[in-house]
Amino acid sequence: MLRPVQNSPVLLAGWLFADLLLGLMVIFLAAIPGVPPPLPAAPPKLIVIPSIVRPANEQECSAGNVNTPRCVGQLTLAESPDSKVSVKWSLQSDISDLIHYSYTIDNTKYTQTNGTINPGEKVTINLSAVPCQNGSFTFTGTANAVPVTALWKCSAKPDRLETAYKQMRFANEDTQGILDGNQDAINKLVQDIKARPELRGRRVGLVIVEGGTDDNNIGRAQDVARKVYSILRDLGKNGFAPFADAVPYQPLFNTAETNDVVIIDVYLFKINS
Repeated sequence: MLRPVQNSPVLLAGWLFADLLLGLMVIFLAAIPGVPPPLPAAPPKLIVIPSIVRPANEQECSAGNVNTPRCVGQLTLAESPDSKVSVKWSLQSDISDLIHYSYTIDNTKYTQTNGTINPGEKVTINLSAVPCQNGSFTFTGTANAVPVTALWKCSAKPDRLETAYKQMRFANEDTQGILDGNQDAINKLVQDIKARPELRGRRVGLVIVEGGTDDNNIGRAQDVARKVYSILRDLGKNGFAPFADAVPYQPLFNTAETNDVVIIDVYLFKINS
């Protein structure tokens, strides 16, 4: 007859010792260093040059009308050579929505506020039609690139008009053709205006137009003046700088002049105002 095995302290101690060895082995194996997990790639680094941008033509643009900003400048976006990936960048500004942007890559000109830049590359961006005020340009990018900002600094100066006006008299103009919208008549007057030395390198603040009338046809003379105001406004919009900011007065008439005479009086902005 078999006798039941009784629990022995020695036997229990052996089992406990075996369990301890097994546990220590598991801990030891877990502590052996294996292949470390890959470190996350550092985000690409964008660089903006310079950090403070000032207009290239501050003396001229600082006296500009806020409705017709004329400052120009330049800034450069670069990506560090240490970066590992390309970045799709975008440019925003808190200054104005009317600013013009352009940059050239491989002889191709782009007029947009976004693009792609590679490690070690640079993109030089030209700015125009920027108001003379303080603000900023900020570049953001993909791949967790940290945004970079360039400050725009411009000190606006108040406009001042000269106290005396300059009179420009245009004789032998086809005023009837001007009234009828004849392009040859309009072109002749435009050429005569552009040829006036008083306007070279200057800006007109206030313009006063008189139509001549030697037959007391006052209504016709005023109509001529209105048409001339319209021509001057179009000149300013189309890039003829002297009339870019000009404010028109009322259409006037002059009974001391003949019907083919147009008189344009201009108050010019002071130089270095």
